Amino acid sequence: MIMSVDYRLCSTMLQKIEIGEDHSSITLSKRLYVEEESITVSFNLGSRRITPSSEYSIGLFMRDADPQDGTLPSIVSINICNVINCNDDKMNNIDLDVTFGNDQLDIMKGVWPLENSEYGTGFDAYVLDEQGAAAIGPFEFYIKSQEEVAATESSTAKKDKSLERFKKKNGLVSSSTAKSSSNVKSLMQIKKDAIKEKEVVETTAKEVNKKIVKGNGLEMSSSAIPQSSSFHKTSQVEEEVEDKVIATSTKEEETEEDDEVCCSTMTCNKDKYREDEEVSFNFNIVNDRPEDDLTKYKIGFYMRMAHVENLEPIVSLPLCSGEGGCSTSTVDGSTSGSVTFSSGTMQQMSGSSWPIDLYEWGTGIDAYILDDSGNEVVGPVKFDFLMNNTY
Repeated sequence: MIMSVDYRLCSTMLQKIEIGEDHSSITLSKRLYVEEESITVSFNLGSRRITPSSEYSIGLFMRDADPQDGTLPSIVSINICNVINCNDDKMNNIDLDVTFGNDQLDIMKGVWPLENSEYGTGFDAYVLDEQGAAAIGPFEFYIKSQEEVAATESSTAKKDKSLERFKKKNGLVSSSTAKSSSNVKSLMQIKKDAIKEKEVVETTAKEVNKKIVKGNGLEMSSSAIPQSSSFHKTSQVEEEVEDKVIATSTKEEETEEDDEVCCSTMTCNKDKYREDEEVSFNFNIVNDRPEDDLTKYKIGFYMRMAHVENLEPIVSLPLCSGEGGCSTSTVDGSTSGSVTFSSGTMQQMSGSSWPIDLYEWGTGIDAYILDDSGNEVVGPVKFDFLMNNTY
């Protein structure tokens, strides 16, 4: 079975997954949904012949979860024969639709709606065969809460406002009734002024160099004297002006986000682990709050794409619980150390059991360093567990 990815344009750019040489595919009308919004899945069964007893279905899973040949059930599913006539031989190689929503509760099996607090924000859609194994897919999509969407819109508006302030400050925007051409004119004037200023500096430098050479009885070849500005030089000056504009804009954005910690890090030793394998992390915390007790910090595991805020981790360990504890640098005051999740550290863990139940939590995990209030400090560090029958 050969899998290839074909990108096509519909109303937006969507990913279409094709299998083999037939027309098997699965797509969604968009990538991002709001909680409780209906989700329409479009699919094509290709050359597969479906009968009422086939039990083919469309299933929705947590992001990066693997149906595991049918051993891992979907969060919610709809039997295809509930929405199409499976006795119709003309169902092959045609596009079909299934909708998950509050109006389809009578034909859905599982949990609806898909809540972020339970399943995270990332999901995969599959066509499943009669065993519940993946037949076509996955197609990746995301669900956000109304609050998140509002926060995203607010952040976008804030960035637009910052850009508008920068343009006005640099004469790139005139009054609301001015034509857009005036903005271009202002930008060109800035560039011309910068070029003129640099040419004046270069001319002055030439004269000074000549006086120095003459006064010291030195010789200078004509090739060593800078020539007049060329087209290439002008282009270079323009690039320098543009870089200055971008740097100024970036500086303003950084000023607005100056409450972020920039230098704390956390890494794990690999990105895939066996189901019962130990997982180790190395960390370095640059603490901008000296009053905090880092021994109250912890590393927590969450389902892939889960919201950390107000959500307890699946399992967690204190930050300085390793054999060597934490060490503090005398240079920059940063704190470093390591933490290992294993059967040997189970007694110090909070939350679920170890190893974690992959049927309950999925195989994709995000790890965070959390402060004593449960707020994220560093993360996510993404990794996956492999079920025992998959390696």
